[in-house]
Amino acid sequence: MLGKTIQIYMPNGSPTSIKIEEVTTRIVQLILFRRNKLKEVSECEEVNNVGG
Repeated sequence: MLGKTIQIYMPNGSPTSIKIEEVTTRIVQLILFRRNKLKEVSECEEVNNVGG
């Protein structure tokens, strides 16, 4: 079993705020946030991209 690299980007610089995670060897992106950050997340560029 090979290891995977996951990159974590924190747009606000805070680990308790929005996190955007990607697996570097795949086209996979995860956006992790708390419910009270929904308005803030809806303004992120990544959320407005087409998913597939």
